[in-house]
Amino acid sequence: MILREDRCVDSGADLQTAYWLQPNCSMSWRGLQFVMGLLWAVSAVVAYWAWELGAWMVMPFSGLEMLLVTAAFYYCAVRARTCEEVALDAQQIRVRRGARELKSEAFLPRHWAQVELRKDPRRWYPTRLLLRSHGRAIEIARNLMDEERALLARDLRHTLAQDPATLAEQVQDQTQPRMIAVAKPVI
Repeated sequence: MILREDRCVDSGADLQTAYWLQPNCSMSWRGLQFVMGLLWAVSAVVAYWAWELGAWMVMPFSGLEMLLVTAAFYYCAVRARTCEEVALDAQQIRVRRGARELKSEAFLPRHWAQVELRKDPRRWYPTRLLLRSHGRAIEIARNLMDEERALLARDLRHTLAQDPATLAEQVQDQTQPRMIAVAKPVI
């Protein structure tokens, strides 16, 4: 999911464009807890039934299996909560990553920055979206789909090509963030 927000800072003199990048997450934390509780309950009923039939070794393996499934679900849920912020102002580009707290932060000068969408020549791997400046590259949008990366690359190129002062005049009346839409293929 890509959310773009244009905001004026310092009494409307400077414009800051921020992109919030999050992976698609179809299940909430409470929904995940419900599903895991249901899986634990079904597993416990089956293990108890097997224990009553005399197959007592099913019980510990069932518990171990549920611990591994819970760990895998938890890992996926934590990864789905990661977020990236790409903020462009008049002088620099700031890229921040993290889930609950800030894990990493990087800066690039805006005037020399280039947006590169790198495709795998064999089409086996997903595309990579890179911000480059002065021999340094930062990969962004790792958690997005290829179509979303292409849309973000196009929008970033368009934003970087425009003068920040003229953009600030255009967005002073805008207050709501807007979502960049991805066209879904028709099958």
